Amino acid sequence: MDKIDLGRAFKAPFADTEWVKKTLMGWLWMLLGVTSPAVYGAQLEYIKNVSEGREDLPDWSDFGSKWIKGFLLLVAGLIYFLPVIILGFVFAIPVIIAAVSGSNGMGGLAAGGMCIFWLFAIVYSIGIAILFYGATVNYALKGDFGAFFQFSEILARVRDGSGYFAAWLWAIVVSFAASIVMSILMATFIGYIAVPAVSYLSIMITAHLFGQWAARSYGVQQVATPVGVPGYMPPAGSYAPPAAPVPPVYAPPAPPVAPATPAAPPAYVPPAPPVAPTAPPVAPPAPPAPPAEPPAGTDSPAI
Repeated sequence: MDKIDLGRAFKAPFADTEWVKKTLMGWLWMLLGVTSPAVYGAQLEYIKNVSEGREDLPDWSDFGSKWIKGFLLLVAGLIYFLPVIILGFVFAIPVIIAAVSGSNGMGGLAAGGMCIFWLFAIVYSIGIAILFYGATVNYALKGDFGAFFQFSEILARVRDGSGYFAAWLWAIVVSFAASIVMSILMATFIGYIAVPAVSYLSIMITAHLFGQWAARSYGVQQVATPVGVPGYMPPAGSYAPPAAPVPPVYAPPAPPVAPATPAAPPAYVPPAPPVAPTAPPVAPPAPPAPPAEPPAGTDSPAI
């Protein structure tokens, strides 16, 4: 179905190198009964882990925490189905009266009332069964008991088109297949002993399906690759959750820069001595002397 990988959900638990050990512990807690809430606590943890890309089965190092979370899950389920329980008691009163009094009229009233009750119970139970997985995922991711009853957010997530109904329908298929396997195993004593292990694995596979949906609907940042799949890359066209904003890296202010050393003044260079003036130009030669006048008393030469 759209966006939900059933094959991946089946393979992931068995890809864990310690899946046998973890499954045997889950088998033991389911077998003892009073410790079974821890298995549902592990389911909640696995939903969160898968939504973040960690596909190893949860270990059992924190059994007490898992038991408490699983017990709160059962309490929330009881609250969700409380209207059916109360209404069942109300409609049971005419049946008891009719049985004691033997009145035909009361018997007819009781029969009509029980028909109405069963019709209501079926419709209500289907609606709650669809919604409750969404509430379970909301609680698994937030860890607050009040998350079970954040109806507006749960409905918005269920209806956001991120594959919730595909995950829900696959979960129904897994539960139906597990019930068939357990019915076959219960035919023998040895098989009957193995039933809790099948129940545990079906719960983990269902958790994986809703973990895939949670990664899409809540946009959970992937922090690891799936177990046993080195270099895993989501299939082409699959949803890629938005990356978480990277916080700014603090950079200490740079120390103040010391003022530059002033440049040394240029060395004093005395002015060059004045250049001696050049010699004055030589005086031009004197013009030739005029011709001498003849001595007095001498006649001038005839012309």
